[in-house]
Amino acid sequence: MANQTKTMNEGKQVLRLHYTRGMAIKAIAHELRMSKNRVKEYLLRFEKSGASLTSVLNQHQTDFWY
Repeated sequence: MANQTKTMNEGKQVLRLHYTRGMAIKAIAHELRMSKNRVKEYLLRFEKSGASLTSVLNQHQTDFWY
């Protein structure tokens, strides 16, 4: 469960940085100390989900992170 929470939190951080601050993938990867591919994976999962940014950021649990 702890690992799932970490994944969800990382994903939400990626979305916030990319969509609200306009940060590039490379900059997000550097700031969050993760690979660029991991950042791309989170963004791709979000885009494929069809969910709105607001709903994802406000949800306690989001299935597409896993």
